[in-house]
Amino acid sequence: MPNVIDNRDNVLLEEILNHVASRGAILFLGSGFSASANGLNDDLMPTAEKLAQKIGDLKAFDAEKDLKYATDRFMSDDGDGNELIKVLRETFTVKSVKPHHVAIASAPWRRVYTTNYDLCYEKAAEEIGKLINTVDLNHKPSDYSAKNELCVHLNGSLLSLSLDSLENDFKLTTSSYLSPNSFVDSNWYYQFQRDLEYSSAIVFVGYSMYDIEVQKILHNNPHYTGKTYFITRSLKGGKDQFTLQQFGKILPIGAENFGIALEKKQGDFLAEPEDLQLTSIWEYTVNQSNVVIRDANVDAFLMYGSVNDILIDSSIKGIKGAPLLIPRDNITLAIEILKSNRNLIVTAEFGNGKSTFLKELRTRLTLAGKRVFIIDEKDPYQHDDLDQLIKRNIPGILIIDSYDQNMDLLSHYAELKPDNLKIVISTRTSIHERNRIKLEALDLELNELVIDELSHKEAIDFINIIDNIGYWGDKVAYSEERKYKEIKKNKSQISQNLLALFSSPQMISRIKDISKQLLENSSYKDTIFAISILSADNRTLSSSLISRIALNDAIYSADLRGNQQFQQMFQIKGTKITEKSSIFAITLISHLYQSSYIVDQLLKIVSSLEGENGELREIKKNLMRFSVVEPFLPETQRKQSLIRYYENLKRELYWLKNDPHFWLQYGMAQLTFADFNKAQTYFDQAYALATKNLYKHTDHIDTQQARLYLLQATSQIEPAKASELFNKAHQLISKLPNDIHKYRQIELYKDIYNICYSSFNNSNKAQFEHACKRIIRDLLTNDEDIILNARDNKALKLKEMLEGILSKIIEARTA
Repeated sequence: MPNVIDNRDNVLLEEILNHVASRGAILFLGSGFSASANGLNDDLMPTAEKLAQKIGDLKAFDAEKDLKYATDRFMSDDGDGNELIKVLRETFTVKSVKPHHVAIASAPWRRVYTTNYDLCYEKAAEEIGKLINTVDLNHKPSDYSAKNELCVHLNGSLLSLSLDSLENDFKLTTSSYLSPNSFVDSNWYYQFQRDLEYSSAIVFVGYSMYDIEVQKILHNNPHYTGKTYFITRSLKGGKDQFTLQQFGKILPIGAENFGIALEKKQGDFLAEPEDLQLTSIWEYTVNQSNVVIRDANVDAFLMYGSVNDILIDSSIKGIKGAPLLIPRDNITLAIEILKSNRNLIVTAEFGNGKSTFLKELRTRLTLAGKRVFIIDEKDPYQHDDLDQLIKRNIPGILIIDSYDQNMDLLSHYAELKPDNLKIVISTRTSIHERNRIKLEALDLELNELVIDELSHKEAIDFINIIDNIGYWGDKVAYSEERKYKEIKKNKSQISQNLLALFSSPQMISRIKDISKQLLENSSYKDTIFAISILSADNRTLSSSLISRIALNDAIYSADLRGNQQFQQMFQIKGTKITEKSSIFAITLISHLYQSSYIVDQLLKIVSSLEGENGELREIKKNLMRFSVVEPFLPETQRKQSLIRYYENLKRELYWLKNDPHFWLQYGMAQLTFADFNKAQTYFDQAYALATKNLYKHTDHIDTQQARLYLLQATSQIEPAKASELFNKAHQLISKLPNDIHKYRQIELYKDIYNICYSSFNNSNKAQFEHACKRIIRDLLTNDEDIILNARDNKALKLKEMLEGILSKIIEARTA
């Protein structure tokens, strides 16, 4: 008979039920949940103490209420493992469950974890026709999507019980708790941390918090306390109550009463909420307050990427104060595209203002009366939110930053093709090129805006911001015209100009002063390195991901989070670092970390990610890319460091020796330092392995091979040899698809003209002229249309460059 719930507990119970109804709550089950289920002989499921004595009775000794001790002693006394397995199966096989088990299993939990061996939860779910996947630490999290119903058994389950698992995965003995497959060392540890972060509530039922690993996770992050609830039998005071109160709120109503309450709410769980209830996607609203932007705000924005939405809103609303934003010319065009009911993609390389552009766009759209919805991190439960927006026919605009990390959701959007919801997606230009084919296959009809380069007006606005904040250093006395030339010299890109400014002695000294004390602590040093790497890779800075890449749990430390220097560099909100600057990240690593540390730590991280899937696999792939790793390394030892990195990488991951992409990256490293012979050797290796592995296309290798030929041509003394190398490069380039990678090599045609053309004989000059005309034919010819495609914009510029070269050739010939 269930107990009557006190009035004082009703508020807390209702709070939990609302979280469950939101489908964002995690359920964690302990032995108390299964206690009233019946086994094969109609016995109740035993507690750990009773199980211990049952094992002790097999060898006639007192188990002293200690399960580990009982099992270890049984096995050390040459106990028959098969006999123990038989006892465990007989003990934990569930014959029947109670109504409250069924009610709890019926609720829409985001994820279910348990330390129980029995399948009580799965059995209860079967009663209502709900099929639950039983998984343990040996299963890969990537094999189970968020849509799958599953119960994760942290200590093993009856389904995994065997003689081998007794000593390894089935957590009964000391050796199994210390095995390499323990929770902390398993792939599920990272998944569990992520689930805790993204959950709306963590509900423990029948759990006594004896598991030190789970206890440590909760203790290290006080943010979880406010959303953690313990359903217990009673408030007895003493050790158990004292322990649980440190981690969350206690509701002493018992599992049975909790099940009754859930059963009464089943209608709410199934019914469609009257109001829009989003759990992952969030709607943007302009802050009604206005603030005067101070120099300190601008400094934090430029240096650390730290800027509150209220500052963006105030700047756009024209509130007087220090200049903060560069009003981008393409904002107006973006709004016009969306007004015409078309989708939009915004691309830019790292640090060139893509994320800020999106923030400015969302504020302007909201001020214009549009409903704007934001996705700024990957969460598989966003599918439900998207379905809700479309089902309710809510007109608006959905902004997805880093779309490459949200391809599943983007595919879902493409399948639905909603009329009410237009999208703005973005990513880095180079990443977009790698994903272009996938994106085009979705048939989203996207208009593209590339915002890498500042216009003259935008450059002047940038100069005014730097003038006001005092970042010019020894260039402070330059005229505006001369400062503009400095901007142009750095490719008119925000990233290149900020990197140049941050590399000045006074700025490096400032960064060192802030971080010196932190970097003296090895765990903090590794954590800041991880944050910087993830920032440069444009990842969501969740504590779980930072911890995974740092290879330690220091990010959960109250001492680190409360450190003033750390707070100055990184803005923390809950479990996430909310703002990041890829420019600051690269500056921090390349100027404050030694080359040897950078290489060694990258090798450790990549090695630790072997076998991972999803986001972790993508991070591993990126950390093996030459273009990603090179900026991290100090210039003084860059060549040696890169070579050591790639040499050791293939030793850490033996399979890389047979991967053509690895040898391509290794060759690119050699190419950067003009070691043409080694570069050619590695490209040959890449070609050979691509042929062996039956690769259909070698476009990436062809692109770099062409680059090698062009660079060799410009370094040749013998004109005939230079022409031969150019023709080889041109033949490869002509066969490549029109994309950014091809266009980067065509840029070198200008160097061929400036350095080599004048020494060519008439035949070679004619071949070069013909090659330029051929490339022009391959590029876009209709330059009167409004070009929104990144590739088309680049193609037009290349077309203009080649036409300029041809004009000079014709002019010289007719002179």
